[in-house]
Amino acid sequence: MITRKSITLGNGKPVICVPVVAEKKEEILAQIKTLAGNGFSMIEWRADYFEQLKDADAVRLLLDEALPFLSNTLLLFTIRTKAQGGRAVLGEKLIANLEALAAGHEAVDLIDMEYLEFKRPDKHLKRLKKQDCIVITSHHDFQKTPDPDMLKKLVAHMYTDGADIAKIAVMPESEADVLKLLGLTNAVHTEWPDRLFVSMSMGGIGNISRICGEVFGSCITFGSVGQASAPGQIEAQKLAQVLDLIHDSLQR
Repeated sequence: MITRKSITLGNGKPVICVPVVAEKKEEILAQIKTLAGNGFSMIEWRADYFEQLKDADAVRLLLDEALPFLSNTLLLFTIRTKAQGGRAVLGEKLIANLEALAAGHEAVDLIDMEYLEFKRPDKHLKRLKKQDCIVITSHHDFQKTPDPDMLKKLVAHMYTDGADIAKIAVMPESEADVLKLLGLTNAVHTEWPDRLFVSMSMGGIGNISRICGEVFGSCITFGSVGQASAPGQIEAQKLAQVLDLIHDSLQR
């Protein structure tokens, strides 16, 4: 388990994370203020949508202005590259420097680091972990669901390198692919019961994976308010209701 700002990851219901995918600073800040004010436990700032992402000073200033809204809300900073389904087309060095900037900023609680997009992910991970920040090492495949054994080996490498949380998101081509993802999640949770894992099968048929994390071992799920950041995201309020139903049933 990891606890920060009285919010615990890895114990009971998955924490719902709501993405902010606006392009302009004023809209990003307005959404963060509204979501935090409405009591959401975690917000993901998808910085790859930010029109000034290449300007480190602009990123720092936005985080400075977001900080007052985040006293009771976790902020996850994410640069999703085009190679992994996002918008960012940036060099490795610039991404690394922006993530290091965010990891050292008081407003940011978690960093999503795309593990396979770095030549030396272990080196960058070590750099981030020197800051007071939780590091999620992630891998996304928007085309298919790779072999679960291969994905499990990838997760093992992430943990060996020191990831606080490992994350796998894949696209199913069939219902059987969704079962593969759930099987992987259960296998990771069984083999590393003291480590945190996040998984999802995207798209409509993968929706079941977004609601059953408490059963299989995924500690964060992503729900939308307005524009979604990935295929198959469920509206956050409805997602919360389903998670409550599942949690209550597990207590009986």
